[in-house]
Amino acid sequence: MIRRYIRSYLSRHDQNGLHEAKNRSEQKYLVNHDYPEITDEELKQIQEAWPYMNLTKKDLTWSRIYKKKRGFSPYFIGSWQTHLLRQALNPYAQLSSLENKALCDVYFPLLPFPRAYVRRLQGVYYDVNMSILSELEAVDVLLEKQSYVIKPAFGTMRGQGVNRIQLKNEREIDVCTVRNSFEEQESDFIAQEVLLQHPDVAALNPSSLNCCRVTTIYIDGHFGYSTIIKFGRRNSNVDNWHSSYFGGVSATGLLLGDAFDYSLNRTEKTDFGQVLKGMQLPCFKEMIGFVEQAHKKYFPNCGVIGWDVFVDNNNQVRIIEANLTCPAFVGEQLASGTFFEPFREEINNRMKRQLK
Repeated sequence: MIRRYIRSYLSRHDQNGLHEAKNRSEQKYLVNHDYPEITDEELKQIQEAWPYMNLTKKDLTWSRIYKKKRGFSPYFIGSWQTHLLRQALNPYAQLSSLENKALCDVYFPLLPFPRAYVRRLQGVYYDVNMSILSELEAVDVLLEKQSYVIKPAFGTMRGQGVNRIQLKNEREIDVCTVRNSFEEQESDFIAQEVLLQHPDVAALNPSSLNCCRVTTIYIDGHFGYSTIIKFGRRNSNVDNWHSSYFGGVSATGLLLGDAFDYSLNRTEKTDFGQVLKGMQLPCFKEMIGFVEQAHKKYFPNCGVIGWDVFVDNNNQVRIIEANLTCPAFVGEQLASGTFFEPFREEINNRMKRQLK
């Protein structure tokens, strides 16, 4: 009984600390902006929609932003609510090991992840078939490629550690380039093929891989999804939100016309002047069908998944990664609208059970 009480106390203490830290980190968005307050009536609607989240007005910074950008919705899920949602729907202990980017193609060989060339796990190098390599052999594998992408096995949020390496076909220079790319990775990593995207999507920004973030929800047999398009700013090599736009996408794959940068500035065009509204994403129906099937087949114990997915230059659906333990929703809802209302009953039931 005493041990149970101590664990409960420590858990609440950690939660409170995390809660306050999240609230403080969100205050930067309020500086020099005139975001409307959440009224008492609106707070009541939010609390009725999500009765087990124990929300107060100070938890609703993102709801204020959403209210200004898209209009008020009690079903919007903000930063702190996202944390609570993941706790209820995505069991970390079951899913965390499956997010190792250096092993995704090994765990799920039938999913179309980028082809692996070399990986380093716990200081040991492996090839695509998990045969052990020396470091020199690993370098030689990559010297046979014109280019490759290298990234950490964990923790690529905001594109950290993700680099595209272009070789010059000059062995002495290229050996140094490959070895330097290894040394710049602090821990486990994977080096994999450079992906070529559909030309219609490449036109949004030619220097970055412009993928879709498809958030799929699968709870108690009930499936749904929401989509945004992530495309880089001019000369950006990555499409994460810190150096790109998040553009809204309809349920049929049409761009809605609005996109937001990391400072929440709105645009209706790319940096190259291309108008967003009305553009049809290629092979969108196939993309959604694929992630639905993959979610149900491979991750039935995961309520919400954030898929980074795109269509390549051969009209094939490809997966960059599946975010299981830390899918984000704020940018997605800001661009495409909130998508949790149809799942309110299932989510509340899960959160209620978790509190018992």
